[in-house]
Formats: sequence, structure tokens, C-alpha cells
Amino acid sequence: MPSPTRPWLIRTVLALLVTTAVGISTSAAVLVPLPTGTEVTVLTDRLLSGQTLGPGEHRDIGTHRLVVQLDGDVRLLEGAATRWSTGTAGHPGARLVMQGHGALEVLSTEDVVLWSTRVSSPGARLVVKPDGYLYGISVAHTVIWSTQAKHDVGEVAPTDRIASGGMLVSGGAISTADGSHELRMQPDGDLVLWAGARAVWRSGTRDNPGAALHLETTGELRIVAPGGATLWSNGISSPGARLVIKGDGRIYEIDRAGASVWSTTTGGGTTKPVVVPGVTPAPEPTAPPAPTPTPSPSASSGAGRGTGEVPIAVNPGLPRSAGGLPATSTDSPRRPPGQGVPTSPARSFLATRAPYVSPTTPAAVGAATARNQGRTADAALLDRAAAGGAARWLTPVDQTATVARTVREYAAEAAAAGRTPVFVTYAIPDRDCGNQSAGGLTPAQYTAWTQAVAEGLAGTRAVVVVEPDALLHVYRCGSSDARFAQIRDSARAYTAAGAEVYLDAGSSNSFNWGPATRADIASRLERAGIREVAGFATNVSNFQTTADERAYGDALSPLVGGARYVIDTSRNGQGGLRDANGAVWCNPPGRGLGTRPAYVGSGAHVANLWIKTVGLSDGQCNGGPPAGRFWEEYALGLALRSAS
Repeated sequence: MPSPTRPWLIRTVLALLVTTAVGISTSAAVLVPLPTGTEVTVLTDRLLSGQTLGPGEHRDIGTHRLVVQLDGDVRLLEGAATRWSTGTAGHPGARLVMQGHGALEVLSTEDVVLWSTRVSSPGARLVVKPDGYLYGISVAHTVIWSTQAKHDVGEVAPTDRIASGGMLVSGGAISTADGSHELRMQPDGDLVLWAGARAVWRSGTRDNPGAALHLETTGELRIVAPGGATLWSNGISSPGARLVIKGDGRIYEIDRAGASVWSTTTGGGTTKPVVVPGVTPAPEPTAPPAPTPTPSPSASSGAGRGTGEVPIAVNPGLPRSAGGLPATSTDSPRRPPGQGVPTSPARSFLATRAPYVSPTTPAAVGAATARNQGRTADAALLDRAAAGGAARWLTPVDQTATVARTVREYAAEAAAAGRTPVFVTYAIPDRDCGNQSAGGLTPAQYTAWTQAVAEGLAGTRAVVVVEPDALLHVYRCGSSDARFAQIRDSARAYTAAGAEVYLDAGSSNSFNWGPATRADIASRLERAGIREVAGFATNVSNFQTTADERAYGDALSPLVGGARYVIDTSRNGQGGLRDANGAVWCNPPGRGLGTRPAYVGSGAHVANLWIKTVGLSDGQCNGGPPAGRFWEEYALGLALRSAS
């Protein structure tokens, strides 16, 4: 016989129904369709007990957004402005967890607690309120903590600090939240603390263009010349210390215990630098301050690909070394000749034959058209834009049935001119993860296509850059195992055909620098077969300066067995551009042509190349046409501001 209905059960069910109804009526919500055709309400303004926000994920209410940045910082934004943050930048891959015991915590990829509310209230949830504050709410619906109470750790936005192991590149800066004071690494090599337009402290290291500020993991603050010499040092030893700019007009180095171990002085004079003699290893690179929390799209199609690079998130599934970093096999030698897949040439083809400059690039055709129309000034500028040529981008438009012939014909043109043909493959499945350059072949089509490309490469003495952005996006779409295999297998095929092959490694602007991110990109390159090819390519279709890219390449090379690298200098003459939202990757205004292609042969740096097709739009942004179309106005601007 059925058991009698229990009054407490009825009360509990009714209370739950009322609570759910009230929560749905007063909170931001979306309807998510399920495969069955039913719909479930998902609250987007809260994190429930046991839930996690991963890198790039967010919760929203109105104009306020709580986001886990790819650099590990958790920020509460109002529009583009930061209202609050955990101050945990420098830990890529970190996640925000609403623990079952009630504390809200930021955990590293090794599950180390980086930040915590240190509140015990089992079952508590996090809610983003329309007033612009975060609240911890207990199961009894009481507020147990809030950012309004200002008792939480890390409430200063990370734009006012440099984390241990971080760096300010030439032109980079940190500033106080109100903007009253700024520490800037001047382009002339001087480190200057500004109070408005007045310099209140400086390192006295001017006349060293391209110098960068390094906060070593040992705690030493150094200004390093492009060649690696230490120009200035504060002489401090305090492992893990951070550098912070404060509203009192001073720069402080803060140790792990929160104590100041060094600071600048106020006043109009300069401090006497501590000069450390001798040459140190090449400087570690770093990206500029973190871009916008939401990953930007990558960019246009084929030769029109743009620069949609975003900070890389450390893959939490990577095997870990004893020290907690992604494991790499950096001490294993390159594969000797004659064992397995053939190695690339010991000396670059570019050492004896410069990159091919095709007379049919869009800029060259545009120059001829302008000249025929009597626009001689425009023609001269477009001639300059065409002078460095461009790589020949191979995309799905180059069909499997004809791509081998296409490769052979282009290589024959280069050989007739006494030059080296440079190709870029850009057809990988799920290319660009559905962003501006979405497309690519199916896995089966790609296998056949790469074999056809390899057939065309045989005997051509060509340089090949493999699939820009593919490693950068490897954990963002599709199967990472499949993508690693596709990159590795295609690179092997091109190498076996005798080509000089470079894997794409992003740029100095792709990552928020620290040991974990350096190890992560090295791991990606290892899984993609870096030790079986010539090396890696940096700055493809990007705008970062050659100095920054050399620093990046020189830091990455030892992690992947001394691999060599090439730099795309096609549009980096004026460096990258940043606005209030971060790096501007799509048709940024004010950019210029970079150093013309040439063999370098200095250390691991093989050559500068013009890989991007100059003048092709990155996408419909900043006044540009659709991705991949020639935009004469932009090409003219690049030439006008050329660095060479």
C-alpha cells in the first residue's frame, strides 16, 4: 500500500519550486536547445557549487562580465573596463572553481590554489549582480562575501604589475589604475616612470634602442640590450617577487610574503644604475599586456590570412614533468640522417638563393595598373609593397588534382629567376576554428592533398611553412590528436620530398610569458614533429617587431633541440598596435612594411621572409574589404610607413 505523504517532503518540494522560479525570474538566463527538442534554462550570471569556469569562459549580467582570461587572471569587467581582478595573471590555463566547501578559488593547471576567498559555506554559489559586484551566496540565501566588502585577495588589476619571469618589451608599459603614473620601456632603451608628462625616475639607459625590462624569476630586475648585455640591474635576489606601480609615484618590487624588497625614489633626477658587466644569455620574450578576454578570430583566407592570434592556454591534459610543467624532450638529439624520416638540409636553401619575388603578386599588379592610369606616386609606393614578394599560399582552391602541377610551375618560375620558392600550406581540416578564415578540407581530402603537394615539391629546393595558426588553435576545435597527426604527417611528406619545412609557432604576441607557456608551445611543436623538420616560423601575418620575434625565437629554440627559425617581416615595420581592448589583429591602422626578405644566418635565426601577401585584407574591419581581397589603400599605407 502506498506510504502516506510526508509533510516535510511537501514543504521541501514547494520551497525548491519557489526558489527556482524566483531565481529564473531575477537572473540572466538563456534557453539552450537539447538534442531531444526540449529546452532547459541555464543561468548565465552565476557559478553553482562544484562548477568551474575554464580559460576564456565567462558569466554575464547586463554590461558586467566575469571572465577567466587565457593568462590566468580572473576579471570582472564593465564593458572594457576592469572593476576587479584576482591578480593571478602569469598562470595560463588557470580556472575558477566554486568549491563544494564554499570557497571560490583560482587553481593553476597543477591544481595549486592561486587565489581564494577562504570562506567555508558548503553548497554556496557565486553570483554576478547588476550592481557590478560579485557575491558569495550561501544555501540559506545570505551573503557570505562580496567584492564590495574589499577583503579579498588580488583586487588590483594586473595592468599595474609585472609577474615573476615577466618582461616589458620596447614601448611596453604598466600603469596605475587611475592612469596617473606609468612605467614605460622607452623605444630608446630608457626605463622611465612618468607622472603625467613629467619623468620622476629613469634608469639612465637611453641610446640602447630595443632594450627590454626583465623581472627574472630570481627577483633581479634587469634592463637587457637586444644583443643580451645587461645595461642595468637592481641587484635584488628574491625568487618569485613581482613588480608593482603604486599611486604614490613609486615602483615597488614585492616578495612572496608581501614585503617591499626594492623601490624607486621620487623626484626629478635619475638614479644611478647598477651596471653588471659581461654578456648574459639572450633575453626572454614576452607578449605585451594581455589582449581582450574573448579570443579574437584568426583572420582571412589563404594568402589573405590576418593576425588573429590570442594568448595561448596551457593544455591541462599535457604530460607533466617532475617540476609540474608540460613535459618536453628537449634533451633528445635531432634525428640523425638515415634514420627514419629524412632530415631537412643542414644549410638553408635561402643561404644561396634569395626568396622568389613573383611579378604577379596583387601589389605588383596594382602598381602596373596605377602606372597605366597615370598615378605615378601610387605606382611607386605599390612597387615598394611588391618588392619583397610573398609566399605562395596553397589552399583548398588549389585542388588535389592540380596542386602538384601548381607547385611545380611556381617552383620552375623561381628556379628560372635563380631564387628559392616559398610556399605556405593552409588547408587543414577545421581551419581557423570557424573564424574569419574558416574552411579547410576534410581529413580524407587533406591526406590526399598533402601527398599531392609533396609530389609537386620533389626536387624543387623549396621552403614550406606549414599551416599557420594550426598549433595555436590545436586545443580550441576538433580533435587535438588528429590535428597533431595531420601537421606531423604533412610535414614529414614535404621533408621527404626534399623541402625545407618550418612549423608555425605563433608570435611573441601569442602568449602570456612564463615557464608554463614556453614549455607548452615547445610541447606542441614536439608533438607536431619539430625535430624532423628544419625548424619553426614566427610572426606569420602578424605585426610584431623583428627584435621581439628574435627574442621569442631565441628563447624557444633551445626548448626544441636548437631548431632554427624564420620570421615574417612583411608588415612589422611599425610593430603591433594595441587599443583599450588589447592587440589589434585585423587591418590595424598605421602599420608599415618591415625589413625585406633576406638570409640572416645568425644563431638559430635563418632568415626574414615576407610570408603574408602584402595588401590583402585581414577581414571586414577597420574599413577593410572581406578577408583575402586586395585593399590598395592599406597597401599604400604600409609602403608609406615602410621600415626599409
